[in-house]
Amino acid sequence: MEKDLVAGDLTVNNSSIKIYRDISYPLEPVNKVGHYPSQMIMKSDMPLNIKKVRFKNIYLEYKEKNAKSSKPGAVRFERGEINIENVTNIPAAIKENNIMTISYKANVLGALQMNTTFKFFLNAGDGKFAVDGTLGSCNAKSLNQISVPMARIRIDTGFIDGANFNLTGNDYGARGEFVMRYKDFKIALLKKGEESISGKKRKLLSALANSIIKNDNPQNGKLRTFTVEYDRDPAKSFFNLVWKSIFTGMKGIFGMPSDKILEEK
Repeated sequence: MEKDLVAGDLTVNNSSIKIYRDISYPLEPVNKVGHYPSQMIMKSDMPLNIKKVRFKNIYLEYKEKNAKSSKPGAVRFERGEINIENVTNIPAAIKENNIMTISYKANVLGALQMNTTFKFFLNAGDGKFAVDGTLGSCNAKSLNQISVPMARIRIDTGFIDGANFNLTGNDYGARGEFVMRYKDFKIALLKKGEESISGKKRKLLSALANSIIKNDNPQNGKLRTFTVEYDRDPAKSFFNLVWKSIFTGMKGIFGMPSDKILEEK
């Protein structure tokens, strides 16, 4: 190929990706600043210029073993589809269009439809990006398959009507707005060793948590939004930054108790 790759379209079908991590083990002390998708493309020794890349029917699973519960929880993204436009590191092509766009849609946990669009600025030295997305509606109890093993939180009632978010960020963090519409949201904080749907709850702390969290949005006719401000851990990946930013927005909308309240006494 004479050491370069120029193409109109690239299509990949039927991919399966599974990732597992035991978070009781410390992260390797490696600084991952400069490892965003756009930055890796710009660092490639091979000149690239691909107009469109398509991944169809992707199964992605991220499984994490929680250090406190010793139980694994898995986030599944099923029937995924990724469309990428303007994959290039050639200066002349970047001068014409300096934005690489990635659209991703998938079904999360078999219950929640997700659509996201990422924009990476190819000529930005600080990893500048923007992302916006939507989440569909579902019974909130469907999220117990990750909230129980990963956080020892059981959702007893609730319905999610939908959510949307928009974030901008760089190598060091993300900022933006998050809003979720839901109703009748109530939780139970589980005792250690009771990480199951039928596990025994910590009655006093569960009552305290439900007195703090906001059970509905809108509430009294007013729709709450939450401003996300999340600083990146430089030892963690771009996708960790995006997920943690969204999760921060969720906790803010719900008015979730602090981690200190949730810790085992």
